[in-house]
Amino acid sequence: MSENTSKTEGNSDFLDISSRITEIIEDTTNKDPKTFLINDYLRTLRSEPALSITMDWHGPNWAIWAKSFVEDSGALDRGQKRKATIRCSEAEKAQVPNAFASKVGWVDSNKPQ
Repeated sequence: MSENTSKTEGNSDFLDISSRITEIIEDTTNKDPKTFLINDYLRTLRSEPALSITMDWHGPNWAIWAKSFVEDSGALDRGQKRKATIRCSEAEKAQVPNAFASKVGWVDSNKPQ
């Protein structure tokens, strides 16, 4: 397990890759398409039984990406469990209702943790 991953608290079977995914999304120095970099990273985790991501709102495209991450048929065929949660406002959530209607979780960023 690298320094950018950890077992999700309360879900010890899920490897939490949130910090590494956020690091890739927020990196402004790398001009490669972010989804390519993330997919390269995910390929290194193919043997992990379960992956978890919790991220802040980075726009509707990332919510759609989170939906595809959770529903990835290749990962599901390998038996890999995946879950994603996005912290955002209700207005941001309303921009992509299909993403949150699927298996992407939502945490209201306007409520104290």
